[in-house]
Amino acid sequence: MDIPKLLTESFNDIISNPKALLPTFLLSAIIIVLIAITIILFYSQTILPSINLFISAPTTFFNGQQFPVILKILLEIILVFTVLLFFMGILLNGIIVAIGKQLANKEKLNLTIAFRLVESRYLKLLGGGFLSMLIMLLILGLPLLFVLFLLVSYLSISVILLSMIILLILFLFYIVFSIYLYQVTAVIIIENKGPIAAIQRSFEIASKNRINIFILLVLISLISGFTSFIIDFLIIVPFLGIVIGIIINIFISVWFGIIPAYFYYTINSVKKPTDIKIKKTAIKTPAKTTTNGKSQKNI
Repeated sequence: MDIPKLLTESFNDIISNPKALLPTFLLSAIIIVLIAITIILFYSQTILPSINLFISAPTTFFNGQQFPVILKILLEIILVFTVLLFFMGILLNGIIVAIGKQLANKEKLNLTIAFRLVESRYLKLLGGGFLSMLIMLLILGLPLLFVLFLLVSYLSISVILLSMIILLILFLFYIVFSIYLYQVTAVIIIENKGPIAAIQRSFEIASKNRINIFILLVLISLISGFTSFIIDFLIIVPFLGIVIGIIINIFISVWFGIIPAYFYYTINSVKKPTDIKIKKTAIKTPAKTTTNGKSQKNI
């Protein structure tokens, strides 16, 4: 597989179709506005009065009910936004892959068709996203909690070394499962499979293309690191640098988001050589001529 060609082609297709960035821009703007409104309300109705109480009577603030109430509200806000970001992230990821499906097939980009496609498969996308997250939590989350327990309870050189080994193994598991779950969303969007079937299909694709997916993910990580460095540098420039950084961030997220669709069509467009069957043909020998002039066929 020509991975540089895949990256270049998908990059050029976004450049040629800048409206592919629109869904990411709109949903990002909605999330930012919701977070801003929540912070303003939380600050004006809860934080500001609590600050005044803390300044005037710090003992009353900690011994009374004000601090637990603030902590409870803060945890509720974090929980609500975590769930909201999960649902909106699944929606946005599906739309971007649906856009990639159109661009990879050299179709005219139609955001309405992409949205309707995701709308018809949204429950499957939610199921696939939830199961993928659950797999990651079971494989990585529980061992990570065990490592934290060891470090807190038995802090020593041997425990630190053991924890580092476990973390290294967990990192390797993370890479492996990132490879094998890479095509879940693309399979749901393109093949319209259910969550479990999509995960099985993604494992099937990855088992035959694990090296290509690994190289692709490494290149994506390197590009992400390089662009992050550029964005951090641009933030130094007031306003303009921040705006340019946001545009670059949105472009990169859309670019990397459509690549699974390009990868899917690339591996499925390569035809395997068919088996050549050699047919045995009868070898005809010339007919013999008898003395009476009649021909006699060889048997």
